[in-house]
Amino acid sequence: MFFMKNLFPAVIFICACCANAADIDIWKGVKMPSPQNSKIVENAFTKKDERYKSIGKPFMRYFEAQNASGKPSAAVLILGGGGYTQIALERDAIPAAKLLAENGIASFVLAYRLPDNHDGALMDAQRAVRLIRKNAKKLNIDPEKIGVMGFSAGGHLAARLSNEGEDFYKNTDAADGMSKNVAFTILIYPAYLAGKNSLELSPEIKVSKGSPRAFIMQTQDDAAYEASSVGYMLALRAAGVPVDFHYFKKGGHGYALRVHGIPAAAWSNLLVSWLKFNNIGR
Repeated sequence: MFFMKNLFPAVIFICACCANAADIDIWKGVKMPSPQNSKIVENAFTKKDERYKSIGKPFMRYFEAQNASGKPSAAVLILGGGGYTQIALERDAIPAAKLLAENGIASFVLAYRLPDNHDGALMDAQRAVRLIRKNAKKLNIDPEKIGVMGFSAGGHLAARLSNEGEDFYKNTDAADGMSKNVAFTILIYPAYLAGKNSLELSPEIKVSKGSPRAFIMQTQDDAAYEASSVGYMLALRAAGVPVDFHYFKKGGHGYALRVHGIPAAAWSNLLVSWLKFNNIGR
């Protein structure tokens, strides 16, 4: 059973523009910073797959860890894909959140700003990590075990969050005094980290020896984005950062947990094993 409990009382809001009445408005009570030339949009979604094509009020949804031991759990911020033009939460992010929760990890699905607002999305991701860390004690989360998981375009955002040393907005409240850094990165068929025919990373992906350890899932028939995963893996290796890279022949792109009957379907079990091996999962 997945439910929301003691959800940051100061930031819970009820809003007709969101699918769930208890979604967490991450900029509630403060002025949301905006990149230059960004358009103000409203949240708009269709019920099928809970698909958003515009998000002007970013929010996140909490899935409590099923942790019988009572010890503080790890937490993962989950970023769905959609080419920065849409997010269908029920296709990848929410199923992944439920999988992690079942394995003793708290999860937060972020609906970041859309469409085509890369820097606004990064602001939202940095803010989300800080809110999770600020509320770690009340949610029984280990603040040193907060990671990020991204699918496709969400993988680009996750890699950017993992490697960006700069604050992309000025402090708005006490939460912004918390660290925005993540302890680990999970990338599932990430997009836009490199060009289609180049292993050189895009300039905004700033891998260094301080980058967090990573789990990467990729298939060879994902022609447009294969190089993104391979390039990021090689950059981590060159920097001496631990990385587990799972590279399957067939699977395509955008399958999330819906892939069956082929070796690539094992990726979720491999992820659970990786989390346990690294003392992150239960």
